Amino acid sequence: MKQTSDKDYIVLTCENTSIRCEFILKKEFITGVTASQTYHFHSIYEMHIPVTGILHMMVEDKDIMLLPGEVCIIPPDRKHYVYADKSSYRIGFRFTFFIQKKSTEPSDSLFQYSYGKLTDVFVVKNCPIYEKYLKAAADNFACAMPHFMTSNLLFLSLYETALAMITVNCVSMSNDHKTLSENEPPIIYSDTYISECIESFISRHYTEKIRLDDMATQLNLSVRQTERVTSRLFGMSFTSLVNKRRLTVAKLLLRTTDIPIEHIAIASGFENINYFYRKFSAECSMTPKEYRNLHVK
Repeated sequence: MKQTSDKDYIVLTCENTSIRCEFILKKEFITGVTASQTYHFHSIYEMHIPVTGILHMMVEDKDIMLLPGEVCIIPPDRKHYVYADKSSYRIGFRFTFFIQKKSTEPSDSLFQYSYGKLTDVFVVKNCPIYEKYLKAAADNFACAMPHFMTSNLLFLSLYETALAMITVNCVSMSNDHKTLSENEPPIIYSDTYISECIESFISRHYTEKIRLDDMATQLNLSVRQTERVTSRLFGMSFTSLVNKRRLTVAKLLLRTTDIPIEHIAIASGFENINYFYRKFSAECSMTPKEYRNLHVK
């Protein structure tokens, strides 16, 4: 275990023969302050764990509300901010990891196949790492007790979260693009896995021409099955779900930039400008220009 610090933060390192984790802790780790209303990003991972109240965050175009018992992992280079709210309390820290040599250790595989494959923000539900590890880590850190205890507890919290991520299949495994043959029994996925796959796929490809067939291939389901499960989980068709994501991005750009509306339509994934105007007006009961003027401060 190694330690580096300055007046603003401390870096703890926990390592074994094959994996090294580095944790960056700031005073917010203890105080639970939630005030970061400026878009920013990091070159490493960031984890947020609400303890009391509701933690409200914006990650890229996603509006996220976290409850106690949930864990939010933000991968590197994802713009985000945390809404200031004195009624909520959370613990959070940044981390990165390095596989120093090939190993058969279970922890190495967990880290590689969970955090290593994470490309978008992910929320793990029913993951009580605060009670198991982080409360003790925060107490040790606050009391200036040996920091190796803190770093080991943090490592255990990452390990537990990675187990939860693998359990709900939140990462893409090697058979993501595998097609299901007629003689092969169907693979039954949980609703959590399917909804995450659909949302993740749309997040990655909403600027492209994506069809229900593409989503069906990702899920190893037929087009009809995919249509039904999308309607059941989201209460709308796949096309409507894609348009909803595109309109969310368009509204964000209208509020925060002065990019011409036609360019925003294209950047949001709408190739036909007239179609964009129709969908936007139907969604917001106003034109994009009226929406922008309404939100200009």
